[in-house]
Amino acid sequence: MENVQRKRESYVRLKKKLKKLKNDLTPWNKEVFGVTSMKKQTIIRKIDEIDKLDDERDLEEDTRLLHMKLLSDLKLIYNKENSILYQKARVNWLEQGDTNSKYFHSRIRWRRIKNELKGVEIQGGWCEDPTKVKETVKEFFFQNKFSASTHNRITLDNIDFPSLTPADNNALINNIEEVEIKEAVNQCGSDKSPGPDGFNFNFIKNNWQTMKQDIIQAVNCFQQLGEIPRGCNAPFITLIPKKNNPID
Repeated sequence: MENVQRKRESYVRLKKKLKKLKNDLTPWNKEVFGVTSMKKQTIIRKIDEIDKLDDERDLEEDTRLLHMKLLSDLKLIYNKENSILYQKARVNWLEQGDTNSKYFHSRIRWRRIKNELKGVEIQGGWCEDPTKVKETVKEFFFQNKFSASTHNRITLDNIDFPSLTPADNNALINNIEEVEIKEAVNQCGSDKSPGPDGFNFNFIKNNWQTMKQDIIQAVNCFQQLGEIPRGCNAPFITLIPKKNNPID
């Protein structure tokens, strides 16, 4: 029992580390990474000032170096903005990775408009009150549609299923090696939407050497215990309209 508890702690340890990292990244994003717009305007203004000074006289070496650094910082900010837009737009822009901010912005607006639920018909009347719309959607889809039914359930009695060979069974229960886990991580799309914890696979790939030990322990724990503790695999369930302007 004690050994099982120690194995479960590998999941909890990884979850706690990611949660603590997320708490640290939230203020960092607001104070350092996320304030790109204000920084960009400041840098552009300084570059313009140096450009005007360059038109009037020869620049000193320190000023030229500062100009080069400002241009480098501006490019870094553009890359940050494009990276965020790239994920939000959910679309690739050319295989070579060229960027087009206007294109990404248009795709983001199109997705929001297409997936927006403006209102629904409730008992024959049109309603746009967000609270009532949410309650209606929750009741119709998540309570009625996803509730388990106890009637007319399919049974699998007296069905002869094919069985695994001993060799196949041994292959399935063998310890999962680090190279297999790393290969699975590398096969996942880097910039796909992150899960509820906010970390995408690009983050995991770039920090593999730091995170791999905790991830490997968590995977081995799942293999040995056959369970994932509550909260380690939490998903979001969302409704995506399959037609324009759904009303019921």
